[in-house]
Amino acid sequence: MKKKFKDISVQFGAQLKRYLDHFGLIEIDIAYLIGSNSNSIDNIVKGDRGVVLKTVEKIANFFGLSYYEMGNPDFPFPAVSNLPKPTQLAILKRKDLGVPDRDYEFDLAGKLDIVIASDFLQVARTSEAIAKQIEDGGGGQIDAVRITDLLGRSPRNKIVVKVGKQGKQNLYQLEAFAEN
Repeated sequence: MKKKFKDISVQFGAQLKRYLDHFGLIEIDIAYLIGSNSNSIDNIVKGDRGVVLKTVEKIANFFGLSYYEMGNPDFPFPAVSNLPKPTQLAILKRKDLGVPDRDYEFDLAGKLDIVIASDFLQVARTSEAIAKQIEDGGGGQIDAVRITDLLGRSPRNKIVVKVGKQGKQNLYQLEAFAEN
């Protein structure tokens, strides 16, 4: 039974990859809009993670489809004009930004850990400010969403906590310096 489950996960991941490629999107583009993170979407694409029907439906809805249409490899891709507006905007944004080259030599998590170990987060900062700090240290341009994703994971989420908001952005601070 486990093998069949894995096969289904791999098949759905391949189908999702087809859709992402067809529309010129990457994992982060869909993750934000369905309330997930890029690593989860990446694991789905790779077939490393099974998905619950509710998540399949959210992913399908991102493309303006139902779960059974999305799962059917013979179902035609919808026209961009028929996609939900947020998806159309994500496609336009990705066209403007381009698909980033993945630098497997760059260790974002390691660079973030260096920032955490410094005194930078003794005061509350946004993920954009943290990304800028890493960029200033020679990290290149970094999407603040990636910082938010890493800060939400263990063990960082035990060391750095959300302490409020600045506009729509969360503020992060070392737990030891955060006022309770």
